[in-house]
Amino acid sequence: MTVATVVAFGLESWVAFARNLAFTREFVIERGAAGFEKIQSVFAGVRLIGGGVQTAYAVQAVITLLAMAAVIRLWRSNTDRRIKGAAAIMATLLTTPYCLDYDMMALGPAIALMAAHGVENGFGPFEKTCLVLAFAAPLVARPLATLLPLPIGALTMMAVFALIVWNARRDEALAASKPVATA
Repeated sequence: MTVATVVAFGLESWVAFARNLAFTREFVIERGAAGFEKIQSVFAGVRLIGGGVQTAYAVQAVITLLAMAAVIRLWRSNTDRRIKGAAAIMATLLTTPYCLDYDMMALGPAIALMAAHGVENGFGPFEKTCLVLAFAAPLVARPLATLLPLPIGALTMMAVFALIVWNARRDEALAASKPVATA
């Protein structure tokens, strides 16, 4: 893709991108020029509630590493593909410090994958409620963050990711408890 953009648009766009990385990092992400209420990442959530830049990076790094480890574990397992797909989508949102509220539209496919899995395999006692709340989160994340300094977006994405991991473990436990058919 990089080669295609260089061929189509020239190298200048990549040079400009590289030149503006420091500005974007400092002003847009660290200082929240877009507004921390609009940015729904873990990093922005920490900044929204008054945490410093270093604390926000540390929390973002921990969440990123946990999400990556969980996705690697899930993809190496026999977990249902729908759970794997939902985990990959959610990890994409959780591992970036710059996830705007409109990026939360990616919750839709993750919710759909989890709902399809739940219809076929059964839902946990709190799962339907969590998925419905996650569906509504993009609509209320920015207004609530503006009014209450509460990072609903980041909290929602972490909750959905935890639900996905819980489902994978539940499926593994159910598979382990089933007797193996012998020929």
